[in-house]
Amino acid sequence: MLRYEADCHTGTANNGGPGASSTGYGNFAEIGPLDVFQRPRNHSWVHFANLLFVDNPVGAGYSYVTNDGAYARNESQIADDLVALLSVFLTKLPEFQVVPLYIFGESYGGKMAAIFALALNKAVSSGQIRCQLRGVVLGDGWLSPIDSTATWGPYLYTMSMLDKGDLLSLHHVVLSIRDALDHRKLVKATQLWTTAEDLVETLTNGVDWYNILAQQSKQFGHGTVSFPKGHVLHRAFERHVAPLYADSLSALMNGPIRDKLSVIPANVSWGGQSTGVFEHLQEDFLLPAVDTVDRLLNETDIRVVVYGGQLDLIVDALGTLQWLDRLSWPGMTGFRGAQKRVLLVDGATAAFYKSYKNLALFWMLKAGHMVPADAPQAAEQMARNVLAGKL
Repeated sequence: MLRYEADCHTGTANNGGPGASSTGYGNFAEIGPLDVFQRPRNHSWVHFANLLFVDNPVGAGYSYVTNDGAYARNESQIADDLVALLSVFLTKLPEFQVVPLYIFGESYGGKMAAIFALALNKAVSSGQIRCQLRGVVLGDGWLSPIDSTATWGPYLYTMSMLDKGDLLSLHHVVLSIRDALDHRKLVKATQLWTTAEDLVETLTNGVDWYNILAQQSKQFGHGTVSFPKGHVLHRAFERHVAPLYADSLSALMNGPIRDKLSVIPANVSWGGQSTGVFEHLQEDFLLPAVDTVDRLLNETDIRVVVYGGQLDLIVDALGTLQWLDRLSWPGMTGFRGAQKRVLLVDGATAAFYKSYKNLALFWMLKAGHMVPADAPQAAEQMARNVLAGKL
């Protein structure tokens, strides 16, 4: 856990994977005060918010377990761990009990953010924790994996990357994933999902999952952790977690940052247990959290903000719109009819957004899965608007 202070709102940041590190990637590659090369970031969110980066689920980043039984295996265990952490944080730093709190999550972290927000609201309502929870922000969130997966084909087809024969081939694999999920064969479903990714990469000549207009690459070098080749989870981990533990970032986190913190046990390395996180959550990986979003809207007064990058494939806009449209929240009629507005940055269109009561949606232009990395100025303006209630 790393924190930066400012005289304003507090935001907790959770990255995806599962197994990615917020203290590392979210901090140094996206929104923290310095980048991975220790240069000041012009559009750091620390300029307008207190930032609390959390390495979760336990085993991600600097966090660690001493036995396999301590790994989280489902969303409720993740939520319990996060509530326990925040309880300790607010007890030790009670001044933050009265500061408005927003939970931010990206990718699988969006799923974790939703379940964390619901669990935290319950803890606040029961008097277990004192805090001013105001909102949850779900960035390119893995809220309905089957909706995302089922729309890869149509999305890539409209982007001139698939033909109709390719669409049909991918559709058959998606049907097999649906069948496995329907029969609660969750490990098999995750394995079939990896097969779908393999097919997409073959049909598109290696499209980048996180930004379809980018060349598939690792931003800071090659990943330093992974499963052995041949392991059933090797390819999925290589695509979605290992690049976030790339060599230059790993050198920073296991070198200067580790030395500066002076609290990391000698036998613990940053990212050393990330494969364990991924493996223990493989049954949870494709389960949706749409019902959790519905409960947040129906049972709480927490503001729910959803955003996605226009160029993101892994959580494409089509899939996000599908699960949003199925929400049972009575306000959905008003939300559908709400006027779409423009977010301008330096006079140029950076995003479109709409909101109604406690729900808001941002379409972030010229950005992929990691919106703050791809469009830092637009992401900053969006976050400022959210925290200021300008929706």
